[in-house]
Amino acid sequence: MLQQDDSRGWQRMMAILSLDRVTPVLKQLEIPASPARDLQLIFRKVLLKYRDVLPEDRPGTPSNMVSDCMQEVVTKFGRDAAKLFYRWLEHVYFATEDTEYRSWRLVLIRLVRDEARWRSIGIPAEKSEKLRKLCEEATQTNEELESSLAASHAKALSDWDLAIYTLFGFDDEDNDPLASVAQVLRRMQFMRRWQKLERQTSPQEQQALVKVAQEVGHEMSRFAKIDKLDSAAWPS
Repeated sequence: MLQQDDSRGWQRMMAILSLDRVTPVLKQLEIPASPARDLQLIFRKVLLKYRDVLPEDRPGTPSNMVSDCMQEVVTKFGRDAAKLFYRWLEHVYFATEDTEYRSWRLVLIRLVRDEARWRSIGIPAEKSEKLRKLCEEATQTNEELESSLAASHAKALSDWDLAIYTLFGFDDEDNDPLASVAQVLRRMQFMRRWQKLERQTSPQEQQALVKVAQEVGHEMSRFAKIDKLDSAAWPS
């Protein structure tokens, strides 16, 4: 669940999405606030206001920073758009650490490539292969996405980007801001196919898929996280 007092998360989110280097993939992120450039400028305004205490956690600063950000979004885009933006943060941007999603993704990577195991689910042959390919698409590399990320990586750092990279330590390979963006985009790709799978399977077929996924997950020591197929019930 998204928490407004998660200061590190909010600071890092604003820092990443404010980057000129991220601009080429902003459209793919489907942020419900347009134009996205105006949102970037809001993030920059708030980050500059709190630059003397970033990226530290200090009493009073985080909640003020978050409320300032959201008030700026309301002023620029309107209250309805601000609500949609907050929901996007909660259910898309900050949902990449959802253990249910991560476990299903890892299990499906193995399951869809084991045709005998997939057939053991018992889905009628006329739609089994179609659904298997749908799951395969959910977990495979998207060339268009990877191309966009490569273009972003190749983009020279602007003065703003250099300042943010220095402040947040983004030049550390383990703290790469584009890696965070890639995680969001890959989850979006997964969820589009997954929700399609939910619509195209019966409750009995879903139950059978969960059972086989639990078996695969047990082999991968991730069985505890595979207990439902309904993505609407996943924590985020």
